Amino acid sequence: MKSATIRSALLSFIIALIVTGCNSGTSNGGPPPQNNPPAQATVSGHAAVYTGQPNPFVCQATDPEGQAIRYEFDWNGDALPDEESEEVSSSARVSTTHTFETAGAYTAQCRGKDGSGAAGDWSNAISVIVSESPGAETSPFGVFGTFEYQLDDPTVATDEQIIGYLTDIGVPWVQEMYFTSANVFNMYGLIHNPRNDGLSHKKLAYYTYKKMIEILDGSDWSVTQTIQETDNVYIYKLMKNGNSLYVAWWDYFNDATYTPGTTIQVSLSGLQGVSAVVTETVPKFATGMEVTDYATAFNTSTLAVSNGSAALDLGENPVIVEVLQ
Repeated sequence: MKSATIRSALLSFIIALIVTGCNSGTSNGGPPPQNNPPAQATVSGHAAVYTGQPNPFVCQATDPEGQAIRYEFDWNGDALPDEESEEVSSSARVSTTHTFETAGAYTAQCRGKDGSGAAGDWSNAISVIVSESPGAETSPFGVFGTFEYQLDDPTVATDEQIIGYLTDIGVPWVQEMYFTSANVFNMYGLIHNPRNDGLSHKKLAYYTYKKMIEILDGSDWSVTQTIQETDNVYIYKLMKNGNSLYVAWWDYFNDATYTPGTTIQVSLSGLQGVSAVVTETVPKFATGMEVTDYATAFNTSTLAVSNGSAALDLGENPVIVEVLQ
């Protein structure tokens, strides 16, 4: 009877060892596999907002073991969590909003943290410019403020420099207006106001102004010549660094003979060069959202100059003609 009790106890002990070994995560009772933190997260959000305006952010990360994760958000760039999301499945995108109450420059970032408490790397930070809210029926130039700018080399001018330049020379409504109720002025401006529908992007007109500044800045406006102002065609000659520039356009919408796709040919004479580069001043896209590479956003062509003259076809877009020596 005693030996049977011993055998029963030994059997129970062996079973307990087997169960413990199985629960350890390995077949031989070794250490559990190493836990890896989630991969570096990605984050997106608006780069310019007003004080008191909710700014939407989206964060995403993947856990290598497929564990559920939470997202931590840092709103001031100190690499310390300021907000944590609910638990979601690995790779799930989480949306949240944050409202900055004080004007200034901020950086926002996020990271994933798995169920074991392991946190991944912070995402690349987003720079956010927060300006004082202008209130209803006030021009919201404050989103970008007044920037110092230097256009000695306009080909490398930043977006902020261009915006500052346009504002300082009196271009109205650099950014769309915002009214608390529907208003036609909500549609005016060079930059789409996110307060209208949550979207923010530069319009085609923004890129047009930028291109014109880059090409025409430094011209001697005192010697501007009028070449043509008849038959809905307007052509003006400018001088820049000793070279000729022509700005030309066709008011096709006032021409009764116009049909979509047609062009009108004009002649440029007195050209002192071997060829000329023609740049359309409106990007070749339907909206500014489609402009992903500014350097290739405009249609350009080359005119052959023969005996000081060249034939120029004008369509719907104004052009700038640069005569090459």
